[in-house]
Amino acid sequence: MKRILTHLLIIIIISCTLTSCMAVSGSDTDKDVNEVSDILLNVGDYILLGKYSDQPILWRYVAEDENGMLMLSDKVLCFKYFGKASFWAESDLRKWLNSDVPEGKAEWEYPYLLGIKYSFDNRGSQFDWEKGFLHEDNFNPSERAVMKSVTQWTMLPYEHIDLSENGETKTYSPVKGKTPYGGVTEPPIEIYYDISELPEAYSGAAHQLEDTVFLLDEMQIYNIWSNFGTVKTTSTPEAWAEPPSSYDVGYMLRTPCGIFTSQINIHGEYKSGGRGIRPAFYLDETNAVILSGSGTEADPYIIDGKSGTDSEQKGGINVFINGTRLEFDQPPIMESDRVLVPMRAIFEALGAQVSWEEATQTVTATKGDTVITLQIGRQSMIKNGKIIVLDTAAKLVGDRTLVPVRAVSE
Repeated sequence: MKRILTHLLIIIIISCTLTSCMAVSGSDTDKDVNEVSDILLNVGDYILLGKYSDQPILWRYVAEDENGMLMLSDKVLCFKYFGKASFWAESDLRKWLNSDVPEGKAEWEYPYLLGIKYSFDNRGSQFDWEKGFLHEDNFNPSERAVMKSVTQWTMLPYEHIDLSENGETKTYSPVKGKTPYGGVTEPPIEIYYDISELPEAYSGAAHQLEDTVFLLDEMQIYNIWSNFGTVKTTSTPEAWAEPPSSYDVGYMLRTPCGIFTSQINIHGEYKSGGRGIRPAFYLDETNAVILSGSGTEADPYIIDGKSGTDSEQKGGINVFINGTRLEFDQPPIMESDRVLVPMRAIFEALGAQVSWEEATQTVTATKGDTVITLQIGRQSMIKNGKIIVLDTAAKLVGDRTLVPVRAVSE
């Protein structure tokens, strides 16, 4: 436990939506340290923001365009059906990605085949009871505040060509041509545009939609390729090259195939069934701050908003351990410019045993040969017999022991 605790300085971050923020410090008790900094990102940087299936989501700053900083999930998060053929405007996937409804209150449909519900081949979450992607369990108000809602052009499928807003009357097709027909045993092979040809080839009937979270289109893929020289949308050998950080699995784009049967576009494949989902969003840099990290994949920036989206949100304190935000039944508090955090929850997250003695109001944390004791009301703690003076005394809030950040870092 001694080795673990000495590293708490760099793995626990306190963030808040208050006007003043404090982070863990092991050396200075008289002033706030590690104050949050305004956003200054470079293409290629990694950030942590929100979570899915109780796992933090790692995003990468992959490109910049007229809408700002494009952030793409670094991994395929799940497998889902698109719904509504490939009409992004009405797709179940679009509804889910932009919804904050609680579990069991779905605003999307569930795919049926011969009257029987699909099981997603055991690869994905069922839409009909899963909470919305933007539910507060995944993104708290201040995290949501850094995700911009933007208007984007989106290609139309054949059956919705009448909705065109750009004057085009034909659908986009990624098929460049076909090889000559070689007989029954040698059917023609479709040839797709190379990624370098997309700026000239990507045209067709399109309309504008506003989204917060979305799937990529071809031009966003092109911009990523321009920055990194590599990008991937499917695992077939003919696909665009694979970046090291991507799973070896196809993922959907929001662009439909421009042929009669409208199906969502995976480069080289057109499938309306369950496929990999890598969501994207644009970062609102005017409302975002960096709490910690260096922007690498191993040490991503932890991002939060300067304020929550709810006008009545008074702000809160978040605790991160190794990039994962802890959940508390008793939230941390700020008192007299000092942050107090729940001792039991943090120490147990690190594998320590925590006990409480009611008679003396003393809490003890033990791991291996290291023992730490704190008594409610005392402005000191004892670690293996050594007395350590704290910023402020430990206190009871409800039935939980809250200790100053100084105690945790020590």
